[in-house]
Amino acid sequence: MSHLRIKGNTWVIFFYWRGRQYSRSLGLKAKSGNKILNRKIAERMQAEIDYLLRTGNFDMQKYFAREAKSVYLSDFVQEYLEYIHNRKKYKPGTIQTYEYSLQLLMEIIGDIPLNRVNRVLVDKKILPALEGRLATATVRHHMINFRSAFSKAVEWGYLKKNPFFGMVPNREKKVPRYFTKEEIEKMRDYLLQKKIPRWQYDLIFLALNTGLRKSELLNLLWEHVDLENEILHFPGKGNKERIVPLNTQALEILRGRKRRSGRVFFEIKDRAAIDSAWRRLKKRTGINGRFHDLRKTYASYFVMNGGSLEHLREILGHEDFETVKIYKAFSPDSIQKDKNVINF
Repeated sequence: MSHLRIKGNTWVIFFYWRGRQYSRSLGLKAKSGNKILNRKIAERMQAEIDYLLRTGNFDMQKYFAREAKSVYLSDFVQEYLEYIHNRKKYKPGTIQTYEYSLQLLMEIIGDIPLNRVNRVLVDKKILPALEGRLATATVRHHMINFRSAFSKAVEWGYLKKNPFFGMVPNREKKVPRYFTKEEIEKMRDYLLQKKIPRWQYDLIFLALNTGLRKSELLNLLWEHVDLENEILHFPGKGNKERIVPLNTQALEILRGRKRRSGRVFFEIKDRAAIDSAWRRLKKRTGINGRFHDLRKTYASYFVMNGGSLEHLREILGHEDFETVKIYKAFSPDSIQKDKNVINF
């Protein structure tokens, strides 16, 4: 048996189908308009769904496709956010990104009937509005979230096609930002001052010499460190293990660290401490860039000095080879650098 509820200002039906519970907006206002008539229509629809479920003739996509004209974007957004809140695979941070993306979509196109969200609207209004105020990478992020959300609109029978499918902009293929040797020397001179806590030098130069992310450095444990074999090893997916080689400088830093807990950087409480130290370094040295650019610096010099892209992919822990292709321009064997191999 199904049951009706009021969510916000809309009638919503809850029912079980094929062993799973679903909730669908009926597109009927519960607290405004003709409230009595809308309640009767909602009850009639509930009875019809119950009958189809009992007789085994219920087809969710076909049934709710009939009602899609009365389902507004706000109804779908509310239903979708409730869906991902109840799914364990979605982390709080991920849910927040979906909430922000869908709120932005509502700001751009308003609360319109869901069936009016089509490829023409995406191409003529949504994409231009995003590109007019955001960087390409951010536009891509929001469009991926829209595509993911509207795939459920298709699955739930509200739409026949996903209007965002094939509309996500390609990645920008810019040359990565990396620090020059002069900038790195400025960092070294600043960090080796007596008044600067030693952990700041160790952290930043370990990042430069290993390509580790900020979160990986913060959570680095001594059990990950193998000084004898000169590697860091991190557990990966399945039985895979990510290996990060330790050069002479990285080994020197780790051998000089005190072991007061399981964490290598026991002095650092959270990411805020790292961010604060990085801001002070930039202010004192005049260097521009993000902490993450230390990782890009490692990758850039790794390739410039003859390291292979495949090895770089494994060290950085990327699944997709496309992610490290942006460093191909630095490779000594790039096409441009080989232009004089043949010179009659």
